[in-house]
Amino acid sequence: MRDRERFLYERHDTDDVYQDGIGRPSIRAFLLAGFCTLMLAGTVIFTAHYLGEQSADRQMAVARPAPELAAALPVTAEGPQHDSDDRKVAQIAWQYFENNYHNTTGLVNSVDGIETTTVWDTGSSIAAFLAARDFELITQHDFDHRVMALLQTLASITLVNDAAPNLLYNTRTARMVDYDNQITDQGIGSSAIDLARTAFWLNTLQCMHPKYFNPTKRVLDRWDYNVLIKDGELYGLARDSETVGNASSIRQGRFGFEQYAGLIFRALGHPSDVSADYDNKYRANTEILGVMIAHDNRDPRNTGVNNFVLTDSYTLDAMELGIRTDNQTLVDNIFKVQKERWRRTGIATALTDGHINQPPYYLYNTIFDAGLPFTTTTDTGLRSEEMRTISTRAGFMLAALFPEDPYSDVLLSAIESAYDPQKGWFSGVYENGGYNDVTTANTNGIILQTMLYKKYGTINNQCRSNGKP
Repeated sequence: MRDRERFLYERHDTDDVYQDGIGRPSIRAFLLAGFCTLMLAGTVIFTAHYLGEQSADRQMAVARPAPELAAALPVTAEGPQHDSDDRKVAQIAWQYFENNYHNTTGLVNSVDGIETTTVWDTGSSIAAFLAARDFELITQHDFDHRVMALLQTLASITLVNDAAPNLLYNTRTARMVDYDNQITDQGIGSSAIDLARTAFWLNTLQCMHPKYFNPTKRVLDRWDYNVLIKDGELYGLARDSETVGNASSIRQGRFGFEQYAGLIFRALGHPSDVSADYDNKYRANTEILGVMIAHDNRDPRNTGVNNFVLTDSYTLDAMELGIRTDNQTLVDNIFKVQKERWRRTGIATALTDGHINQPPYYLYNTIFDAGLPFTTTTDTGLRSEEMRTISTRAGFMLAALFPEDPYSDVLLSAIESAYDPQKGWFSGVYENGGYNDVTTANTNGIILQTMLYKKYGTINNQCRSNGKP
């Protein structure tokens, strides 16, 4: 689920629709409550680091070739070469992981100082480890110890229904926990979307460092893909407070993140064709500021599930799997509509969801939601446009994907000082002024990933090269 919960579900056996699987507070609410408590107690802290040396992977490479992401994902565009500033950006982002890493488990806190993580953020952490090693922010010895600790944890953690990782784990003990960070033997549910992100970065890990082929395969082979994917669609698991026995199977996804996850699973050889299709029956298009924006056509007033259009799913797809015929226009238009808002208002715009440092503590800054453009809202519909932020991670991603466009310089200028070198990159900058100085694994992990993309281009190509770039 990561620090922004966009995991939208429908029960398999009814028409009832749920946010985060079941009708109860999401992990986001738990993490934010914890964050608030820490803030009030004056104990919230932020910090991190990383250094490097040459890899011995060549001598350690396993005999079997590492599986590559499907060649059916042709890459038509590459990122620009990195510059000297990119290492500084990466070093600031890595500081978060130094501050929030647990060496006994290899896990990283999702939100600074709170000993809980999601599977999504575990994927972002693997991306961060790889980028930090590549930019020589850590030594090979440090990298190997972190990776091995994490892989050992992922190979031994308890699974929900013995099928898939729980939504939440305690980062210090690696035990399954609930929304109050209390140990739960049965777990609270699983997210196929979270798992797709972690699967992608596990695959990338063993491609760039082939000696980890067997440990990563051991982790991925534990998951029951017949539970996660049915008839080409993604399914999660959910257990409410009254459920006894196995968690319920729930259909998962809304337009954007469903395709992102479906494409990853399909590329890894799993039959998720329906969820991977950007032209499926749930797609609709709406014109915003003269730009056509795709969105989910299911009405949230009837389903109870929000259809937020945000930047992340499209930019992550483009950086990880490449620009293709099915996503070229989608990515272009997500950039163009935000550029057009800036052109008309003078406000730098890069929108996604995330934590904020004041009530209501978590907001969705949307491009489109429930028939309206450019809303800022909670998942319950409370509007808070006066707290809209430019997202630091979204700004970096858009600028990396469109390096020749002058608007990218506008974005980078807006976020260039949104960090503390002892804490990491902040989640964003308020449009009305001031920093949103919350730090998270997701923001800093995606920024590290973006620097890796800038250096090498599409991440998936590193798997096709079957070795360290």
